[in-house]
Amino acid sequence: METFYWVWTIFWLLFYALHSALATQQVKGWVRKQFPSFYELYRIIYNIFNVMVFVGFWVYASYFSSYYILSPHSLIWIAAIGFLVCGAMVGLAAFRTFDGKEFLMGNQRSKSHELIETGWYGRVRHPLYFALLLLLLGVLLVWPTAKMILFVLVSCLYLPFGMYWEEQKLLQAFGSKYRVYMSRTPQLIPYLWK
Repeated sequence: METFYWVWTIFWLLFYALHSALATQQVKGWVRKQFPSFYELYRIIYNIFNVMVFVGFWVYASYFSSYYILSPHSLIWIAAIGFLVCGAMVGLAAFRTFDGKEFLMGNQRSKSHELIETGWYGRVRHPLYFALLLLLLGVLLVWPTAKMILFVLVSCLYLPFGMYWEEQKLLQAFGSKYRVYMSRTPQLIPYLWK
């Protein structure tokens, strides 16, 4: 495998590891203790940092060509558009259950947290990850290159870890209520007819 693909894979592994580490309660607690005035901005800085690194990796990758695994075909494009549209619709529907300001900026003082069990969260515990899988599949069909395949593979390898860490936080926050929710709601592949 060419050097670029090793570097590319390592970049994404480090990105996901850092992304998760910076979202832990331990890191947030440390920042709150060490830099109390900075903590108010933590979530927005965290989001800006992730976007900048994500975009930076793709800018870096644009300097390297990558060969296509599949040749373009109209049926592949139709499937790709279907996955992209479904992923966007599921993601937007799931995102609408959140307070956008809280999700993007971390403004959490105004409301108490409740476990969401309606809409897509009634069908699957991680609808945003499910939406991400659909989007990744659509993007892979649009650009079926070796570069994209590695990105999708690393992203899919990260998902079980991301879901596990997120569920640990939710178990801490909601306890037995979340355990009951876990027992009746699939983790990643939703009930479509519920």
